[in-house]
Amino acid sequence: MKSLKNITLALLISLIFQTSLFADNDCPMSEWYPNLDIPSDFTGGLYKPFRTDSAGGQALPTTASFNVLIVFVQFPDENSLTDNSYWPIGQPPVIIDSLLAPARNNSGAFWNRYNESSQRLSDYYQEVSRGQFHMTGITRHYIFDHNRSYYNGNATLMNNEVYTKLKADTAIQWPNFDKWHYLSSGNFSYQGDGHLDMLMMVRRTNPGHAGFALLDGSEFEIDPNNEIWIRTGFYGNGSGLVILGNLGNPVQPHSYNRFLGILIHEYGHYLYGPHSSIGIMTSRGGNSIHDLFYSPFEKYKLGYIEPTLVNFSQQSSYSINDISSRTSNNNVLKVPISSNEYFLIENRRKVSKWDVKMLGDTAHLDMFRNTSNYGKGVYIYHHRSTDLGYPGDQDQECADGIWNWVESGSAIPDWTSSGSIPLIKRTSLAYPVNNDNGLWGNLNNKDGISVNSLVGGNYGVGVYFSSGNSNDTIGRTGTDKIFTNEESLWTSREQFGDRYDAWNIGYNQIFSPYSNPNTKDWLDDSTGIFIYYESLTSEVANLKIYKTGSGYSENEILAVTPPSRPMGINLQNYFPKNSNFCHPKIVWNHNTEPDMTRTNDTKRYKIFRAKQPNMNSVPNNYLYLGYKDVHKDSIPSYVDLTINKYDCGAEPEPTSELFPVRYYVRAVDKFDDESVPSDFVQTIGISGGPPVEDNFGNTT
Repeated sequence: MKSLKNITLALLISLIFQTSLFADNDCPMSEWYPNLDIPSDFTGGLYKPFRTDSAGGQALPTTASFNVLIVFVQFPDENSLTDNSYWPIGQPPVIIDSLLAPARNNSGAFWNRYNESSQRLSDYYQEVSRGQFHMTGITRHYIFDHNRSYYNGNATLMNNEVYTKLKADTAIQWPNFDKWHYLSSGNFSYQGDGHLDMLMMVRRTNPGHAGFALLDGSEFEIDPNNEIWIRTGFYGNGSGLVILGNLGNPVQPHSYNRFLGILIHEYGHYLYGPHSSIGIMTSRGGNSIHDLFYSPFEKYKLGYIEPTLVNFSQQSSYSINDISSRTSNNNVLKVPISSNEYFLIENRRKVSKWDVKMLGDTAHLDMFRNTSNYGKGVYIYHHRSTDLGYPGDQDQECADGIWNWVESGSAIPDWTSSGSIPLIKRTSLAYPVNNDNGLWGNLNNKDGISVNSLVGGNYGVGVYFSSGNSNDTIGRTGTDKIFTNEESLWTSREQFGDRYDAWNIGYNQIFSPYSNPNTKDWLDDSTGIFIYYESLTSEVANLKIYKTGSGYSENEILAVTPPSRPMGINLQNYFPKNSNFCHPKIVWNHNTEPDMTRTNDTKRYKIFRAKQPNMNSVPNNYLYLGYKDVHKDSIPSYVDLTINKYDCGAEPEPTSELFPVRYYVRAVDKFDDESVPSDFVQTIGISGGPPVEDNFGNTT
């Protein structure tokens, strides 16, 4: 898999030093191992255990766990500019005793076996594995004997000094860290083999990558009495990984959260192998992840879930519970497209602390930042692979649609007062809307996660800005367009996931051959699949799923499902003859469902408007204005003659008041079923002028 130049370390460095955005890869897996031979059809962990309840089809002792050793190291001359409250210079990180339980705990429900505050990794792996994987262990902290320059980047010199300190630690019982034997991909036995199972080396600061899935330097015999060795390299007998530990920001420190996500990602290489385009194994900057809780395909790959297979000819109604499995195991649907292609659907209600899907938006790349209900919803993924081959073809079907984008200058993000990055804007709807393959690259037919611009010949920067209002203070979250009348930019970090990716009631409920995105297969052919997110009851998502020709005709499916939401709405100026004012004109794209066309070749849309008397509040009091029947070959539009639009060239009266106005539309099919609202567009009106009759006979 081609290595993707991204912004991880540069983003982190700019957060600390306010410098350039572009730098090294966050994780060099494919760069370091371009010819790594990984079988595509393995299930379970690639090189390391993925469960501790059984191995080789045999039940294991109830004490069995995967013991790891986490070693934090730093130089005596750490740079004071990198100081933060999570890992002060000259001291252990404050979280050193908050990561691992010392031994396996079998008591209670799997989500309560370990303390999520003081045994975080142990708790994390229990929850993500649904109780099948126990990670336990110990931690240590050392300061090198010499300043950084003495080692000159020599990993063998640095590591051997650390290993010597570990070897002298008589409290460590090394046989406890040699309990697993790699047999083949996905196959392990619970017995020692003379290779240390897992040492996670965490360097407070270190030039280079944020993490890599191997131990650098040279091999080292850590326990001569039991002939246990620390092994370098990435393979079944490899003994560990290296993490950059201080990934903080003095303005808004969340170094620990970044470190934890990257550590989980690097161990993930031992489970999966290469990078992917979604899930914990994403490598596109930030935290190196798009989904801390694993994507459903990643859980499926390890056997942590068994999706419910949709049978079109026997059943159309399905319900899925929260992904955490605390109330039910019925939480992922598999919608077949062909023998090796399918959609996976999950319901994310953020019951678990670890259920972190949205890392952009108000999450600010901080995994544990309180984002309220943002990020909740139904998530739809598209996969094509044989025998769960990893990574296969993977994509997330984002509810806000597929667009064409353009790089339009640059803008200053919220983590600095100087130094701009490319501004990527969505400009038009893709037509025709084809499958977005989820790979990072190009600016056409992409959602906000997979679109990417070229910087210096390398892919590196995705969508960082959305409409709204930026915050003037560095490190503060801006305001989304919903909550402000401003038309500026805020740093939404859409490429890491935002509030508009999830499918939600009232936002986007139809995924069909006629929606955007749509249910085309990987080769852009129609699948005939309709997925209707009908309701949410006590956090349970209720869906209707159909396929043309499997129990229902397309006409029958269209009759029982509403239209998809109208797309492409935008606002223009309308200048009537002999007038000093102009008026708002909204235009949008026609819905393409066949049942939208009525007997007179028109398609019907309802128009809604909200306004406030002045600019001190945001309009959300939408009123129904009326409907328009638009010929199927005409561009849908509506001119609001009752609103005099500000800044159209007319001289405002001295007593004029400015006020905000918003519009959205709903599609109405021939069965009078309505869609959810389109996106809204907003403008500024100005009071004054003669009363005008609108297009529906109302006078103001």
